Amino acid sequence: PGCPPPSLFSSILNMANTIMGTGLLALPRCISLAGLVPGLLLIVLSALINVGTNVFLSDAAAVGGHPASFNKLAVAAGGPALALVTDAAVVANALGAGISYAIVAADGLTLGMPLLLGAASPGHQAWVLVVAAIITPLSLLRSLDALRLTSLLAVLILGGISGLVLLYALPASGPAADLDPCPADETASPVSCPPGEVRLFTSPAGVLAALPTLVMAYGCQMSTPTLWNEMERPTRPRMLALYASALGTAMLLYLLVGGLGYATFGDAVAENILKSYPATLAVGAARLGLALVVIFSFPIQALALRQSAASIASELRACGGAGRRRAPARAVRQSPLPEPAPAAPEGLFELSPHLATPTAGFVLVATALAAAGVQIGIVVDVAGSLGASTVSIISPAIIYARTFPHDRFVPLAHCAVALGLLVMVTGLAGVLNPTQ
Repeated sequence: PGCPPPSLFSSILNMANTIMGTGLLALPRCISLAGLVPGLLLIVLSALINVGTNVFLSDAAAVGGHPASFNKLAVAAGGPALALVTDAAVVANALGAGISYAIVAADGLTLGMPLLLGAASPGHQAWVLVVAAIITPLSLLRSLDALRLTSLLAVLILGGISGLVLLYALPASGPAADLDPCPADETASPVSCPPGEVRLFTSPAGVLAALPTLVMAYGCQMSTPTLWNEMERPTRPRMLALYASALGTAMLLYLLVGGLGYATFGDAVAENILKSYPATLAVGAARLGLALVVIFSFPIQALALRQSAASIASELRACGGAGRRRAPARAVRQSPLPEPAPAAPEGLFELSPHLATPTAGFVLVATALAAAGVQIGIVVDVAGSLGASTVSIISPAIIYARTFPHDRFVPLAHCAVALGLLVMVTGLAGVLNPTQ
């Protein structure tokens, strides 16, 4: 007999771990672009939008039945062309996130280990190799639920980092009197000390520039079909509870870290918020903790990437024949419990060549680019404007509108498509003309 399906709590942990990672680091800088008030409002609005697009996917999955996948949903809604675009966006999004995770993990080990151990670091490239050695077997795990314990640890670590940001933001006369964000010694960050101006509002251009980062910060839709497949009784109320809990937790931490991080350092806040704080033992521990978080999050991206890469390869092979005919979409909203998922294959690791090969290639590309010193901001902006906007907003909205053409929420799906295109265009503009 196989293992029991994941509980709701286990699914919440895995989705929260999917959502949070390097996006948490970039939020204070993102708020500096938009201003404090618009930035905080955008954090809340982006969470609500992402709840909606996740609902779009799980409602469509309930129609299509087990096993759900982005490819299957896209083929049913728009044919092979939509499936190919969606799978390519998943690959681009996962690759961008994976590079970011590899960079953050190696940076965290490089900067954090000397502070904790009092020894010289062996160097960034050496830590990239360590990261690669850890994430490779984790990325080959067969199921998302196999990562539930690491997801719990990741969420706890992110809660601890958020608590550190809170303590550094408290007044010097309070309980954190010894935690000065800009001490008068050599440990102070040259990037963020002295702090810059805190602005409540900036400009419409600044607000638009912040959108791609926020989309990337809540990106989890690439894992939604897998969570739906593995989750125990994935009814609509239970899926709503999953989205509200996971994205709500992320939103609270984003508001805390984004708002207080920006309030502490103002416009001088670093792109990676931890680089704004002094080189202390507590900050070194936070960097090591974040390294563990992104190491535990990398396999989630690998699972989504290998599925979409395998779908693309299958689609390209089918191009030589008659091609697949579009499956009819059945707009049946009310349904009993979704049919049970088929029994999972035996074994802890996914060693099938068509899935293991893209996984190994993903690890190799991400760690190689991390070793080459690709900047986090460039990776997040490119992936957010192209991959994440498609996967998080555009494709789920198109799938929903085509699956339920007469549903009362279709106008909202159309608005979501327009928003996703706006995010894509403004993100690309920010990458090509980084003058903001």
